Amino acid sequence: MQPALIEEKTVSSATGEAAKSDPNIAYESLTSSTYLNCTAWLNQIVGAILFIPMSIPIALVALLVKLSSPGPIIYKQTRVGRRGKVFVLYKIRTMVQNAEGATGPVWTSQNDARITPVGKFLRKFHLDELPQLINVVKGDMVLVGPRPERPEFTHYLAQAVPGYINRLAAKPGITGVAQILLPPDSDLEGVRLKLAADLKYIKTAGVWMDVRVVTCTFLRMFGISGQKVSKVFGFDEQWIDEPLAEIRQMAEAAPPQGPIDSSNVPATFHVAVADKDSAEVAAVLNGPADHVADESSDPQQIPSVNPGLPR
Repeated sequence: MQPALIEEKTVSSATGEAAKSDPNIAYESLTSSTYLNCTAWLNQIVGAILFIPMSIPIALVALLVKLSSPGPIIYKQTRVGRRGKVFVLYKIRTMVQNAEGATGPVWTSQNDARITPVGKFLRKFHLDELPQLINVVKGDMVLVGPRPERPEFTHYLAQAVPGYINRLAAKPGITGVAQILLPPDSDLEGVRLKLAADLKYIKTAGVWMDVRVVTCTFLRMFGISGQKVSKVFGFDEQWIDEPLAEIRQMAEAAPPQGPIDSSNVPATFHVAVADKDSAEVAAVLNGPADHVADESSDPQQIPSVNPGLPR
């Protein structure tokens, strides 16, 4: 029997429904700018146009993956989109098959042995993300926006980082300011920095900003440092000072929430025991983060996106 070309790593439909059923999170109150709302349809048209020439490199990359390692070429993975909508994301496989079978969901460590030789090349030039043009055409994603997170991580981060849910006000993107400005997540502070960049983008998005982000992304694909190109196009760490200060204020003003729900927490995170007055959270990594891991855990073990906590 021929092996499957597409590996499905998605949550069940019941879990997807649960993602929007929590009455404690008012997704309808999450609003984005008029620009983002009015250009959603334009992204679908541009995505369809781009997919035509990009189908050639996608086919070549798919052939390399097929010839270099056993397993599917493309896999489908569940991600969290605008207002908590769960959707299926497409990527080129860059890891060995069933990479998280023994660990559950984890961030990828530096020099991760699970990444195939071809996968390292694809990740370096971000070619593994090209199939997400399909998600743009379907309307689940846009070209520029906050990167979509996995339900396993969203469940935890929504509890650990006040305001994290607010990034779901916009459709997720293939690329974004956070990706060109900041290094991959290695701890909760890194998550806060990227959240600040995402919230600043949602608030100030416009044509010129999208042009700059897309240009920076293409330059990065040719091996130019993200920090260098971001400074040239007006993005630096000072750019996120204001939203980052607001995030820290939210954390200080947040009422005690009690112990963080540790059920089905990804192996990347370890939840500290909360005392009676506050919930202290520590993120302990298995190693320096390089890229979000590719393989999901057992679909039945993925928790609801919604922790039911006040924002």
